[in-house]
Amino acid sequence: MDEEKRKPGRKPEDCAHWKLYLLGEVEWNRWFSKKTRAATRKSMEEEFGELPSFTDDIDFKNVEFKCDVSFDGYDFTSSVSFEDSTFMEEVSFEGATFSDNAEFTAVTFCKAAMFDGVSFFRNARFEGSRFFQGAYFSGAKFRQGSYFSDSRFNLGGIFVGAEFAWEALFSCAIFKYDAAFNSAIFSGSCDFFKTRFSGNCNFTAAKFNWKADFSKASFADSAGFIGCQFLSTTKFEGCLFTLTPQFHDAKLHQDTSFYETTFECKDVNEDDAARAWRTLKLFMNVNHDHQREHQFFGYEMDAKLKQLKPKESLKDFIECGGMLLYKAVSNYGYSYGRPFVALMALAIVFWVIYSPFFCTLEESFNLSLASSVPFAGLSSSILKGFSDPHPGLAFLNVIQSILSIVLLFLTGLGIRNRFRIK
Repeated sequence: MDEEKRKPGRKPEDCAHWKLYLLGEVEWNRWFSKKTRAATRKSMEEEFGELPSFTDDIDFKNVEFKCDVSFDGYDFTSSVSFEDSTFMEEVSFEGATFSDNAEFTAVTFCKAAMFDGVSFFRNARFEGSRFFQGAYFSGAKFRQGSYFSDSRFNLGGIFVGAEFAWEALFSCAIFKYDAAFNSAIFSGSCDFFKTRFSGNCNFTAAKFNWKADFSKASFADSAGFIGCQFLSTTKFEGCLFTLTPQFHDAKLHQDTSFYETTFECKDVNEDDAARAWRTLKLFMNVNHDHQREHQFFGYEMDAKLKQLKPKESLKDFIECGGMLLYKAVSNYGYSYGRPFVALMALAIVFWVIYSPFFCTLEESFNLSLASSVPFAGLSSSILKGFSDPHPGLAFLNVIQSILSIVLLFLTGLGIRNRFRIK
């Protein structure tokens, strides 16, 4: 935005409709009402002086409003534009009706901007607008397109119970504080592509009747989708979640994608995080997305691991060690490559250990290799070939056999989990 646009030059008094605004809601609505007769308008002009045509577009472009402005309950029957304007103090449009296009592109709201209960019957455009002290759209009804791309909400954007009947675009918008879309209804497609949520993001009980795109959005704080209904394609591709997203009691569409999504898992309450991952894991299980199911299972296990206190409890110490080993060796039962490589490494290690008991490396190698597959019983045959085997050799062979059984089991488990079909 260039310098001229960022510093509106017009005064409200320069606008043809300012005089009519000062008359108040009742006179404004009477003037613009289609039911008002010509004689009534004539008498109004005799009383208040010349007024703008009730059919003209309402022009408040490039205006600097230095005082509080209230359009509460005003009916805008013609197209209205506040493009590039600045509201230095609070502005309120609560309960207002916009029957035609409403243009708020690149508007600067220095104080609170209140649009609670507003009805937009045509397109509502807020692209590039700046809300410095909070934007309130609770209960607002957007009957056609609503456009908030590249907007900045510095002290919260409140859209509780808002209804978006057509497309809702919030791409590249920035919510520096809380964003509340509780119980909002998106009947058309909604686009939150590259939207930045720096504070709490709450979509509790929101309903998405059509496509929802959160691709490459970033959630720096809590992201709540509890009780949401996603009834069509939903994308969280390339998103960044700093904390675990909450999807408890949500209805996710089968075409829901978390492709290349990053989960930083910086939760403070690991118990809440574990339950949140369990919810997502169960959804992926129902939809047979086993890769994502195991991914969320891994995050759940990590959260449980962080809850343990190995320095304070022997039980937690043992459990923590077992979980860390399970994760390292098999990635919680999903990797078949890790345990197989570990099995080969184990064979090499015991090949070296067995060497002092044999005359040649080939004999020690044969025993180590045979013990890697203990079910075949080959190691017993080799040991029976000795007339008087060293007691330590039999003990070492038992240890290798037990470890090999565990690694073979984990290898099979990894193959099953990776390639299973339900």
